[in-house]
Order: sequence, then structure tokens, then C-alpha cells
Amino acid sequence: MARQVKCQDTGEKSTSDKAYKAPNGKYYSSKEAYQEIFIQKEARNECIAYLYELLDYDDIPAPTVLYKLLDEMKKCGYDVILTTLEQCEDKIKWALDHKEFNNEYNRIKYLMAIVRNNVVDVYKVKQDQKKAAIIDIKSYQHQTNDYNIGGTSGKGRDVTKFLGDVE
Repeated sequence: MARQVKCQDTGEKSTSDKAYKAPNGKYYSSKEAYQEIFIQKEARNECIAYLYELLDYDDIPAPTVLYKLLDEMKKCGYDVILTTLEQCEDKIKWALDHKEFNNEYNRIKYLMAIVRNNVVDVYKVKQDQKKAAIIDIKSYQHQTNDYNIGGTSGKGRDVTKFLGDVE
């Protein structure tokens, strides 16, 4: 017998037989939704580790402004932010080595400004790749549907349309 549960991703109420129960015991609207949330959580952890490495925070905790600025860009997705960090690594390292900062706050703000200025470009590229993948799938489906000749449509028995330009 199904019981009522609350989905963690949408907050909607659903039944336990319709919702996906994750390994952590929480319910999500679907398995895909859980996987996307899990991927984003892993990407956020990788972003934080990457930022710790860039800023040389081995023994000391990072200022909270780092997490705040990172979470401000979460609409793009942490996987996009991580890709942006990797692409801008040379710019960031140069700035951290050659620029003078008054305090740690300004250093972090400058680093995150570099990321913020480039994240939109990476986001657009990722969206274009997703659209291209969807178009490829649709064109494949369209091609396979072209060869599906299932019975007659009642328009006659003329087979010349299948012969092409044969004279």
C-alpha cells in the first residue's frame, strides 16, 4: 500500500509507489531528477576543491564569501562553473600571482569575477551541445520513420513514388 511522501527536489506530495526512493532513503520525483541533483552536488564539491587548490587553502578554512559567491552562480549549474574554472585557470593563476590585493576578500572577489565574466559563454556552449544532441536524436528518429512503410493508406496502388526518378 502506497503512502504519501514529499519529493525532495520539487517539494510536491506524491505517493511512494510513484516517487523514486534514493539510496539515502529520501524520495524524488524521478530517478533522473535524483541523478541530476547528485551530479550537481558532486560538481559543487569539485568546484570547492578546485578553488581551495587555486587559493592554497590547505590548512585553513575558506572565508564564507567564497561559498556565497559560488552559490550565486548555481543557476548555470556547478558543472558549468567547474568547466569555466578549468578554462580560466591560466587567467586566475596569473591574477593571483601578479596582482596586489588588500585582503583575502578582494582576492576571492576578483577570482569569482573572472569566473562570472566567463560562465555565460561556457553555459551557452553547453546549451548548444545539448540542442545539437537533441536535434541529432530527432533527425535519427525522422530517418527511421521514413523507412517505416506499414500498409497501404488507401490512396491507390501506385508504386511510382517508391521508384524515384526512374524513366
